[in-house]
Amino acid sequence: MFCSKCGKEISEDAQFCQYCGNKIENKEETKEEKEIDLSIHKPNEEETKTPSLVVILGIMVFLCLIFIIIGSNDSNTPENITNNSNTTSNSSSCPSLIDMEDAISKYKSVNIIQKFNPELNSVYIPSYARNNMNIDDLRILGYITACYSAYKKNNGSVWVNIYNYNTGKKIAEFSDSWGFKMKE
Repeated sequence: MFCSKCGKEISEDAQFCQYCGNKIENKEETKEEKEIDLSIHKPNEEETKTPSLVVILGIMVFLCLIFIIIGSNDSNTPENITNNSNTTSNSSSCPSLIDMEDAISKYKSVNIIQKFNPELNSVYIPSYARNNMNIDDLRILGYITACYSAYKKNNGSVWVNIYNYNTGKKIAEFSDSWGFKMKE
C-alpha cells in the first residue's frame, strides 16, 4: 500500500504514514466516502425543480415591476395631471409642451395620427388604428391633441374632434369642459 499524500510505500495495516504523518484511510471507508461524495453532487428531483421555480419567481417579480412602472406613468393621464412649472398651455390640466409634442410625435411615428390640424381642433386617425384602440386610448389621444391645439392657438379652449381618416366621419370629441364623447 502507498501513502496517498507522499506516495511512499507503507504497511497494509498502518494508520499513519511513517514518512509524512498523513492519516491513512481504510479502502472500505474511502469507497463509502466516495459514494457519499457522488450522491451529494448528484442532483436529486428537488434540485432539478428549483431552477424552474427560480425562473418563474423571477418572471413574476419582473412583471410586477413592469406594472409598477406603468402605474407610475399613469400620472400623465387627464385625471392625474395637475398644474406644474413645466405646463405651457393655458389650461391648468394640460401637460408640458415637451410632453405633448413627444406624445404627438409618437402617435405619428406609429401611424395613429394621419393628419392633425391644431388650428381647426381636428385630428384624423385611420380605420385600422381606431379598430385597435379602446375608449381610454381615444380619450388620451383627444386629451393630448386638445391641449396642444389650445397651446398653438393660445386661447385656453381645450377641445378637439377626432375623425376617421378613411371615411371623414367624426369618431369622438374631447373637451376640458364637457369631457370625452364617442360619436360612433
